[in-house]
Amino acid sequence: MCITLIGSLIAAASSIVGGMQQAAVAKSEAQWRNYQIQVENKQRAEEQEMTRLRATEGEAQRMEQTRKMRAANLAAVAASGVSENISFLEGADQMNARQMREDIGTLRLNSAVQINRIADQIAVNKAEGQFATARARVAARGAMISGVLDAGGSLIKGYQSSSFYQS
Repeated sequence: MCITLIGSLIAAASSIVGGMQQAAVAKSEAQWRNYQIQVENKQRAEEQEMTRLRATEGEAQRMEQTRKMRAANLAAVAASGVSENISFLEGADQMNARQMREDIGTLRLNSAVQINRIADQIAVNKAEGQFATARARVAARGAMISGVLDAGGSLIKGYQSSSFYQS
């Protein structure tokens, strides 16, 4: 009779400890996933910054290319002996300026699309981290409730066995 009750208490304690361990594992897994997400998001933020820098560098290179083209055109006109009348260059300058604006606009659009794609992935990662934390809480609660219910069942079984032997 006493042995049955002690066995029931041990089974109850074991159920509670098992539930606590499952809860700790779920919490630990969520913490690890959140850490991974933080590292990935940091890398993505750095990637965003590099995209911004590359776009700015591309714009500067394109502007420099346009400036050099204008200087080369002016040098060609000067070498040709044409004097003050450089209306020919005005058309070329306008065309080069328009092409430069289009190129820079394309660079900016492409970089904005890439930066927004990265920002979307960061947002998805943050949501995934929140879901991982929520899943861990649910799993922990479930494990604890299961452990307590198992413990209660063991105690009741032990009490019934004990009562049966007493009668």
